[in-house]
Amino acid sequence: MLRMYLEQNPRYHQASRLARNNSRGGLWLIGGTVFRTLAHLMYGTPLGHSPTGEATPKKVDFDFIVGSTPEALHIDSDWAIKTNSYGNRKFTFGEESIDVIPIATTSSVIRRKVVPTIENFLDGAPFTIQKIALNCLDWRLVDRGGIEALLNQEVKVNDLDEALTVSAKKCRPIPEIMVQLAHDLKFKCIGGDA
Repeated sequence: MLRMYLEQNPRYHQASRLARNNSRGGLWLIGGTVFRTLAHLMYGTPLGHSPTGEATPKKVDFDFIVGSTPEALHIDSDWAIKTNSYGNRKFTFGEESIDVIPIATTSSVIRRKVVPTIENFLDGAPFTIQKIALNCLDWRLVDRGGIEALLNQEVKVNDLDEALTVSAKKCRPIPEIMVQLAHDLKFKCIGGDA
């Protein structure tokens, strides 16, 4: 069902093309595009929100984990190259944003000193809802607990150290981030004390 939804989304096609053109090795879609879309398809939850909870369908954010990125980038002339808060490349155009993140540079892989695989990356996700990725090359879901979080309709901390990293980057306490995620998804917030 996720595949059918994404195949009908021209913004996904453009984002995945840009990510493919600027990656080597594997290519996985992660983050809100995966878990929010699955929650929408499973429960009818809204797809996008502003910090105040208003729907924001125009804003598009795709996050891709890749094996590596080439030195020379291949992007359309109307896109800008920026750096995200973790120091990785981000392509932007208007309200659209595409992060292309080499797996070996992710904070949880570096901090835990683990082999840079998609499974190890997902095992270090800050919240359980984020423990799922879509392999963009074969359309298979890689699940390390994200499906269970979706089925239980809950948001809880998976890796406290990584959640603290996210909290520091966003300048927001973990419980606030969790409550917002749970509110957006219409899920339960479990724990969150740090």
